[in-house]
Amino acid sequence: MQKGKTNAAPALVIRLLNKSLPHFVEVIKAFMDNSLAMHKLVKGGKQSQVLTSKVKLVVFTHVLEPVTVASIVFTNFVKICGRSGGVEEMELINQVIESVQSHLKYFDISLSKNIPDYIHDMWNRQKDEILILTGIEKVEIGQALVDMCLNACEELFKKESVMVSSDERVNYIRIQNNFLQDLSELAFNPIRLPMIHKPNE
Repeated sequence: MQKGKTNAAPALVIRLLNKSLPHFVEVIKAFMDNSLAMHKLVKGGKQSQVLTSKVKLVVFTHVLEPVTVASIVFTNFVKICGRSGGVEEMELINQVIESVQSHLKYFDISLSKNIPDYIHDMWNRQKDEILILTGIEKVEIGQALVDMCLNACEELFKKESVMVSSDERVNYIRIQNNFLQDLSELAFNPIRLPMIHKPNE
């Protein structure tokens, strides 16, 4: 019986990952489409864009592309939550935004083929301003990415509010128990995620 359960684990894990990761990518794309219309980003000329946290996140997701953003965030979820059995939400937020900034720091936009011209122009015109994040912007952008992952991958991750004192609660992010057990049986390596898009030729 135990052997059968072990053999079933890989299929379950791969099925959940193949379902959740593409869904996460679609959630990011929906955010990008909705935000472009909502914030009326500048689409030409020399006018500078007012850079709110959401506008910066729209730029980040276009520049890095949704698949890369989803992979960065998802890897942090599995690596941090799996290692500790759960992590304070704010610690995960900080790690996610740090990873995104690290990818953006040395990013060569000329290598991207699918960025709209006005995002490309905004990046070239306001890159330094876009990349400098205040403490509040880091929290707002990191929180948005964490929330998108939780919404898209609810079968894999959960948020729990834990009472840490008589008048204080802290949110923890944990891997769902069944998924965590299956990952441990597979000696799961979060870096070796299933491919959710074809590599660039």
